[in-house]
Amino acid sequence: MEKIEFECEMILAKDLLKATDIAQSGGEAKHLIKEYGILVNGEEFFQAGKKLYRGDKVEFDHRFLISLV
Repeated sequence: MEKIEFECEMILAKDLLKATDIAQSGGEAKHLIKEYGILVNGEEFFQAGKKLYRGDKVEFDHRFLISLV
């Protein structure tokens, strides 16, 4: 699993996938989240507009673990 640290106060889930190059565009990120979901601190979400905050741990596709710092 690839571990990524991302520095921010708050970011939307779709913007996080785009900013970390997991998705090539915001539209692709939105589709991926709605189709496959993300885990935020162990809880599953399917909302591309989910707000993420410093201290959250986000897992996508069992391949990426993103820590917001």
